[in-house]
Amino acid sequence: MRRLDADTAAFYQEVGRRVAEARRHAGLSQQQVADLLRVQQAAISNYERGKRGMPLATFVDLADVLNVDPDVLLSGGVWRP
Repeated sequence: MRRLDADTAAFYQEVGRRVAEARRHAGLSQQQVADLLRVQQAAISNYERGKRGMPLATFVDLADVLNVDPDVLLSGGVWRP
């Protein structure tokens, strides 16, 4: 596995923080989200901690599951929980 540069790592961590916040607001556990997306719970944990990027299709499906505009997860756009 190749090492991420500092900017990419910081971006993954920030997106992951937003994903975790949206998931908690939706009242879902990591396991519930994983089941809905048909991925392992460890993948959700890695996404939320910024340890791993996710495929675009997974990202779009995740935003849908969390009922959040993808832009909010990417850029911190306006989100009113």
